[in-house]
Amino acid sequence: MPTTDKLPDNIVASIAGQVSAFLPTAGVSLESTAVAFPQEVGESLAVCTVSLAQVKKPPADLNMLAKPSGYWHHQLRTNGVATHTALSMKPGFGPIHEVEQVFATPLAGKIDAAIAWLDANVAGRGTVRLFVAPAYLTHALLLVRPDGPLEAVLADQPAQYTKLQPETLYPLAEFLKLLAKEAPAESLG
Repeated sequence: MPTTDKLPDNIVASIAGQVSAFLPTAGVSLESTAVAFPQEVGESLAVCTVSLAQVKKPPADLNMLAKPSGYWHHQLRTNGVATHTALSMKPGFGPIHEVEQVFATPLAGKIDAAIAWLDANVAGRGTVRLFVAPAYLTHALLLVRPDGPLEAVLADQPAQYTKLQPETLYPLAEFLKLLAKEAPAESLG
């Protein structure tokens, strides 16, 4: 069964503490709000980011795209359900990750669904990372096997995209080829 890159327990505990600092505290009673806040850190996924140019013209060695960016995506659970995500980075040579962002987002549930599908349908060893194509607003789980091909399963994409389907394990080359057929998101600049 594939697993994620492992973070030491003390790092996960530090991330949990930092996440709590992002949440409302002073004077807020959880009983008096309709908002539920995350109670636990779930899976932590090393983030691999792919550029527009790399989607359009992938490198000959696709393993270059499986290298972690230094950022980590953390699934945050509320009553056992993924409701939030956090993004952390290990700055410089320090031993501790710094949480930079915490979001309440449907992406957390979509990533959880992709993880569950992968767990139920993919055998063998491998490491799962979060594969992000910002120019396409697309997130996938990247499966890195010790001596096998890179593969990806879609977690989230814009509603108008139709080339990639969820609950399908694609060879990474095919995943990129299909993604490249979609129109990239409009630039904000």
